Amino acid sequence: MRRSDVIILMPLMLFALMFSFGAAVISFVDFAVDGEVAAAYDRGFEAGVDSVPVIVEDEPVELRPVPLYLQTDPQWSGDQYSSGTIESHGCGLVSAAIATSYLTGECITPDLLSESACDAFLSSGLNDSDAICRWLSEYYGFQWSGEKWLLQDAVQMLDEGYVVLASMEGQLGEESYGGHIVLLYEHTDDDCFYLRDPFSGDNSVRKFSRQEIEQVDWGSFNGLC
Repeated sequence: MRRSDVIILMPLMLFALMFSFGAAVISFVDFAVDGEVAAAYDRGFEAGVDSVPVIVEDEPVELRPVPLYLQTDPQWSGDQYSSGTIESHGCGLVSAAIATSYLTGECITPDLLSESACDAFLSSGLNDSDAICRWLSEYYGFQWSGEKWLLQDAVQMLDEGYVVLASMEGQLGEESYGGHIVLLYEHTDDDCFYLRDPFSGDNSVRKFSRQEIEQVDWGSFNGLC
C-alpha cells in the first residue's frame, strides 16, 4: 500500500472506531500520542479528539479502545460530587466511568454514571474502590475479583483480561497525590504498564516501567471484567 493511501484511510479508520461506540465524545488514544495531545484532553474531549495526530506507518496502528475521561473536563468538572465537585473529588467516579465504558462498549461518562450510582461509590465521603466495584458488578453484571492488596495480584488480573481500579498515594509520573484512584488496563510483554489517570492526561498516555510502578505507594486493587 502506498503511503498516500494510508494517509487517506487512517482518518476513516479512526472515525469508524469512535462511531462504533455510539458517540464522537468518546476518544481512543494511541500509545504514541505526545504531551500536546494530553494537554488538549485536559481541555475536554473535543479538543483532544481534534489534536490526535494521524500516524502514518507501513503497517496499520492498532488502537486499544480505552476511553480517556478526566476530572478536569469542563463537561462535568463542576458537577457536585461528595463534598466537592467531580474535579476535586471524582477520581474514583471517573476511573469507574472509564472502566464501565470500556467493558460495555457504551459511552458512559462520569456525569451519567454519577446520576445512576448517586453516593454508592463513597464511604464517609471518600472514594471507595471496593464499594465502586461491588456496585458496578451488581448493576452491570461485571465479574469482580474482590479486593486484593498485592501488586502481583494486579499484574495477574491484567494478564487475565481484567481492568484494575487501584488506589494509591504519593508520586505517579509527574503528579503527586494525597489519595487517588487510577485504572490499570495493560501489562505488556516487556513488563511495562499502561493506565488511565483521571487527573492527568500525561500519565494516561505514557508507558510505565515495572520499576516506576513498584515505586508507587499502592493501596487496594479491584479487578473487573
